[in-house]
Amino acid sequence: MRKLGYVPDTKFVLHDMKNEQKEYALSTHSEKLAVAFGILKLPSGAMIRVFKNLRICGDCHNAFEFMSQVMEREIVVRDGKRFHHFRNGKCSCGNYWDPPHLNPLPVPDTTSDHHLRLRHHLLSSYLAPIILSPL
Repeated sequence: MRKLGYVPDTKFVLHDMKNEQKEYALSTHSEKLAVAFGILKLPSGAMIRVFKNLRICGDCHNAFEFMSQVMEREIVVRDGKRFHHFRNGKCSCGNYWDPPHLNPLPVPDTTSDHHLRLRHHLLSSYLAPIILSPL
């Protein structure tokens, strides 16, 4: 796919790791594996249907748009919110799944004094009574 123009969008991997590791993590998403299996095992031109209980990430969404055009297949993915019908490189949702408020949030600095004090307060105030209470 990369030779044909697909580029993995690593901003959807929220773990702190090298770019190659992020690309590998994206390639192992269950819905991508399911679509790849469908491409390999179903007759040419057959619709591929995938159902999952979580939302699909932006990279998977982009990959399915790309796959539907390159493989000339209709791909239907039901995620936790809606059906996505990928046909000829377009999705029926009109990329509705990608409003600005769904973009990954910046990772906070967890080493700041303020964060450490807040974490200590939360642990001592809320968890200590639970852990230290007699059964």
